[in-house]
Amino acid sequence: MVQKFYFIEENEEIVGVYEDHDDAREEAVYLKEDHPLDHFRLFSLTTYELDNYPDAYDYACDSGLVN
Repeated sequence: MVQKFYFIEENEEIVGVYEDHDDAREEAVYLKEDHPLDHFRLFSLTTYELDNYPDAYDYACDSGLVN
């Protein structure tokens, strides 16, 4: 089964991962309000794509979303 994860990057460092797009967007808005001078990026990856993004894979594993 293909699953999609939504990551938040702050200044090129992953700071959050979510299974729900709306939750990720909401958190990105809060982070941007708290840190208006920082650069934020929201991106998604499927379980298959995670293999090509080791930092995202490690973050998802550390967050308990991937075994």
